[in-house]
Amino acid sequence: MRHQLTAEEKRAIAKYKCDFENCEYVTFYRWNLNAHKRKHKLEKQHKCPKCDYQTAYRHNFIKHGKIHNEGVYFKCDKCPFVTKFEGHISRHLAKIHNEISEGANKCDLCDFSTKIRWRLNTHKQRSLQKSVIKCDYCDFETMYMCESKKHRQRHFGEIYRNKSLQTEQETPKAPPHTEIDHEIPYQEEHESSKDQYLIDPNCLDWNSIQVLESDDKERPFMCLMCNYTSKFKAAVQRHFQRHHTGSQNRPYKCCNCDFSTKTKDQIALHNKRSKSDRVLTCAACDFATYFKCQHAMHQKCHYTFKCSMCTYSCKQKYDLQKHYSVMHMGKGLKCSYCDYKAARKESLLCHEAIHTGNKPFKCSYCKYMSVRRSLLDIHVKRYHSEIKTDVTIVSDDKIESLKVPLPMLLDTIKMSEHLQ
Repeated sequence: MRHQLTAEEKRAIAKYKCDFENCEYVTFYRWNLNAHKRKHKLEKQHKCPKCDYQTAYRHNFIKHGKIHNEGVYFKCDKCPFVTKFEGHISRHLAKIHNEISEGANKCDLCDFSTKIRWRLNTHKQRSLQKSVIKCDYCDFETMYMCESKKHRQRHFGEIYRNKSLQTEQETPKAPPHTEIDHEIPYQEEHESSKDQYLIDPNCLDWNSIQVLESDDKERPFMCLMCNYTSKFKAAVQRHFQRHHTGSQNRPYKCCNCDFSTKTKDQIALHNKRSKSDRVLTCAACDFATYFKCQHAMHQKCHYTFKCSMCTYSCKQKYDLQKHYSVMHMGKGLKCSYCDYKAARKESLLCHEAIHTGNKPFKCSYCKYMSVRRSLLDIHVKRYHSEIKTDVTIVSDDKIESLKVPLPMLLDTIKMSEHLQ
């Protein structure tokens, strides 16, 4: 084998040799020799526009370019999106704002685009399936998964509507909030499939919530802590339980996982989404269950990365580092209204919307507003799928113009806020 040969043996059997003076380079392939000869040319092919660096090889030029990106980040000129990586801002512009670079390679089957040719080839190879994919709502069929996903967006309203109807037919309605059985102990499980939860006796009792009388005849019941009024007493009790009992008071706990919540309708919704139509089995052992949350909870015992200070475990090393910095080093973003901590600013804004009522994500085609971007994406696909936005071709220099220097003062302020 070639890698086991000595230098003398390689020179003896090598087919191509460098003819430059005092150069002993030999190779078995002509293209290696052509690439090597670029090294001896005085005029280098790749020149850095920011300094005097020159090189004959593209991979060295890309590696050198990262030196000039230290201390800078890419900021979108249309939304608050910020990233440290050039590839992320390119994908963001293409996916969110439909802006594709003029030098990008675009897939002819879907909306995927990239500047690097081999990534487009890899995208098509991964998307190609062994059997034909047929649409359940029309006669469309294809061999590529990416083309099938793009086509399914046309039927998103039908798919979403059918799933909602199927869920309503299969799942029984939750009982009224006023009929809560307090005689069931904390360690006892309900026999009914719709009541897969436990009640913590140490939490606030439903019947102990006081309700005041208001002067409004149409809304006679009023909250003890604020001006909230309602036509029904149970609605005021549920409001008090959600907003005035603190983040630690979560009496309803799932029997299959560590999920807990404040109200009965939320635990019923959790059980409805967790119930699976088929048996979920573990690939590493003989565990099997019908509940998605229990299956996900079981998978944690097989995770590689485990926290040394608590019971947290995860698949990726990055998730463990993020957990440790947020939970054990106090670097998380803290909610201004409760004890919640988040690793990302977007997650914190979504959580604080529960307290403030602000909905930052607004639809461009109607008056719909949402707390989460994912809900806005579902809304647009469901109600505005027929509206097609035009793709804008931008120059390759736009990515470079989005670079903004990262002020060190901003990091100092954020760190001081985290430590408080």
